[in-house]
Amino acid sequence: MPSKADSVHIVMFGQADVSDVAGIFRDVFEVPATTMQPHPSGIGSSTSAPLGAISANLHSQPGRLEMVATPIPAQGATMQSIDVDEGLTFLTSKASKLIQSTEIVRLAVVVNLFESVSSAEAACKAFIKATGIDAPEDSTDLSFSLNYRKKMDTGGVVLNRLLRWEAALRQILQFSNVSAVPLTHNFHVLTLQVDVNSVPLDKPMEKSAAYALLDTLVKEAQECISGGYEYLIKNH
Repeated sequence: MPSKADSVHIVMFGQADVSDVAGIFRDVFEVPATTMQPHPSGIGSSTSAPLGAISANLHSQPGRLEMVATPIPAQGATMQSIDVDEGLTFLTSKASKLIQSTEIVRLAVVVNLFESVSSAEAACKAFIKATGIDAPEDSTDLSFSLNYRKKMDTGGVVLNRLLRWEAALRQILQFSNVSAVPLTHNFHVLTLQVDVNSVPLDKPMEKSAAYALLDTLVKEAQECISGGYEYLIKNH
């Protein structure tokens, strides 16, 4: 299973006052944002700041606030990553202020993982091992996704558990002052996206329920990461 994280996300769907995203960032992460830019869609904005070995990010869109932990960018052609558990712990420890100030109808925990391999053939073999799909071993650009819902024992909560595997080629461009043409570095990877989210409610949930749900989502995401396809289909 892929073991390194590109990024870890906690997403809150509902209504929140996002007129001062920089202020929200400062309240949540307890440091001022060092960068701020409009969202690519033209609606909302993104803020970020380095915190130790993690880059903390907050993205706002109408009806959506997203906390993201990513690696600190590094010089050179390297595949950067953060520890999955460290990223989840970091975000959950900061999430309470957002939960407290947001009318939440849905929560999501998303983890993007990858594992570097030596070749396209190795990526294909890793994909076959992870999914059980009998693909030709010289295949490229493989992808497979599956959502298998799980109904929780209490509160009538239903979870979407979407797992998406991909055998792919990643490229990192390395720029220099010597040449106008960047060097291209290729990396073969197996990726896994784990997206565990609650089915939307028709009214905002109680704060205590939101805290409990976030804890449930984190634990379920960790189980999906460690157990993969077999865990997903055997636990519903």
